[in-house]
Amino acid sequence: MPDLRVLIVALMDAGEGEPEDLDRIARLSIAQPDLPIVALADDLTGLQQALAFGASALLPTGVDPQTLAAALLGAARNLVSIPRPELAALLPAEEPVEAAVKAPVESLTSRELEVVQLMARGLTNRQIARRLEISEHTVKFHAAAILGKIGARSRAEAVARAIGLGWILV
Repeated sequence: MPDLRVLIVALMDAGEGEPEDLDRIARLSIAQPDLPIVALADDLTGLQQALAFGASALLPTGVDPQTLAAALLGAARNLVSIPRPELAALLPAEEPVEAAVKAPVESLTSRELEVVQLMARGLTNRQIARRLEISEHTVKFHAAAILGKIGARSRAEAVARAIGLGWILV
């Protein structure tokens, strides 16, 4: 049997995305906080503001019917719709993801390999020191050397890179 629930979503014309157009979204969102809002605009430069003011989507006025229907249904289900071209502008800038882990300039010593393998098991510096019968200070020295050699910023990243390089079998 089909789902016969009534879904209520506000579809607004946000005009050219000017501040006064976006203000209408904010006022409606304040007046009806549980009402999903999908707005159509000639210019999507105000997308971030529209989302911040309470819209679930800001789509171009010439959006195709299937995309509009999907946005309306998504908004009714408390989802946000963002056009793919505008998505990159909303995401924080990050370092590019590399396809493969770069091989380190230097290879690890046998002791450093032991340390990184124990790090992968979740052992603390103190536990590694006891296991290898070395001082905790020496473990910290080896850990720093590992981070430097494989270009990692944390123990977790060092372990992940060591796995990617095949130094640790999972």
